[in-house]
Amino acid sequence: MGWANQVEYGLTASVWSRDLASALDTASRMDVGYCWINDTSRHHLGVHYGGVKNSGVGREEGLEELLSYTQIKSLNIVSNPTA
Repeated sequence: MGWANQVEYGLTASVWSRDLASALDTASRMDVGYCWINDTSRHHLGVHYGGVKNSGVGREEGLEELLSYTQIKSLNIVSNPTA
């Protein structure tokens, strides 16, 4: 595991194992943004996709992506103003 986490990028990884508990443990310790277990790098629509480290920290295909294109503006409205 050490050599895998030492690289400067962390976009995706695949873990292959017949032991699901072991695969889940390995995947949880991998410093990547997206990890497949017993599968190759297929992207599923609606599932957040993004990396860590020098692969970037943003996410695509989710609320975070939408919010990255917006700016918050606060409005205060007095519906019955008095002079």
